[in-house]
Order: sequence, then structure tokens, then C-alpha cells
Amino acid sequence: MQSVHAYFLRTGRPELPIEFELHRDTDGRSFSARRVVASQAGRPIFSMICSFHVPEQTPERLRPMPDPPTAPPAGGDHLTLDLDGLFELRRDLVEGDDHQDPRVSGSMWVRALGPLPDDAVVHDCLLLYASDHGTPWHVARPEGTDVGPSLDHSVWVHQRTWMDQWHHLRHEPTALADARGLYTGGMWRADGTHVATVAQENLIRPMDRR
Repeated sequence: MQSVHAYFLRTGRPELPIEFELHRDTDGRSFSARRVVASQAGRPIFSMICSFHVPEQTPERLRPMPDPPTAPPAGGDHLTLDLDGLFELRRDLVEGDDHQDPRVSGSMWVRALGPLPDDAVVHDCLLLYASDHGTPWHVARPEGTDVGPSLDHSVWVHQRTWMDQWHHLRHEPTALADARGLYTGGMWRADGTHVATVAQENLIRPMDRR
């Protein structure tokens, strides 16, 4: 996996089946690309462009893990979330966050609950799923505004990793304008290796427009 660029078009309905349409755009010696559209009841709810890259040995220059933290927090009812039995997620204490908000913060640790197969595709999918958790905007948003759903989500994968290990996610608010709040961030293994970079936009509107 090299990168994914996804757009959340409509709210999905769990009681309805999802139909996937795949477009094979290119297959090269090093790179390949696909487009995917997910639809329910004949209407697209999600679209994605993704790129795949054959691993190559080259020099690396990766972003170091932000300090602190250096290890997952001990946890507790106010800091630990069980995401439907798929992941264990622990939030870091962030200034201005009272942890009463049901969403996770912009700084957290996550790992998939096993046992997991030794299948790189499975771990790539779990990385993409985990990368969509958290937003710094529920702390950084202006007073009187509300953070809505994700509008789009992009991930660039730098290192293959195994998601049953602890990974640190750190997101920073980047720009808020025109009802859209952009944040950028990254994912690091517990040993400090930078494995992915993330960018996402949230819908942010006045509370009276919810």
C-alpha cells in the first residue's frame, strides 16, 4: 500500500447491503492504482482512490515521534475505549480536553486485538481503519461550533507494520475555514518508527445548525 484518498459522500445504513464498483486504472512494474465506489440503494456513499507500490530499498528520512509520550498510558475507564472489540484505544491527556466528549482526542495509542493472521493485507486494512480515529478539533474548535462528520481522509503509508502492536497517533489542527476543519498527523510504532502520515477534514458548523 502506498496511499489512500477517501471521500465520505453519504451516511451509510448498516441494514442495507453495500455494492462495490472497482476500476483498475493502471498496473505498472512499481506502481498500480485503483478507484472504488461503494453504493447503497443505487446511490454512492463512499469513493476512494488508492495506489500500491512494490517495496524498494532506498535511504529513509522519516519524522520522529513527537515528545511526549514515549509509551501508552496506563488506561482506565476515562481513557480506554474498546472499538467494538476490534481495537484497544488509549487516549493521552490533552490540555483543554475534559474527556467527557465521546470522540477520541488528537493524541492516542491504538492496537488491534488478536489473534491476527500473518497477512500484510489484513494489517494494511487495519492501519487504514485505525488512522480514521481521533480529531484535534473537538478541543481546538471555536466556541459555539460543533464538530461534524469526516468529509475526506487521506493516508500515506511509509512503512509496513503489524497492527497488533501499539501505535501512537498524533493529530494537529491545521486550518479552519468555510465550515471545514483540516488536521494533519501521523502514526508511529512504539519503537518510534514513523509508519504513516494522515490528513483529514471535519465538517465544523455553528451549534444551531446541527
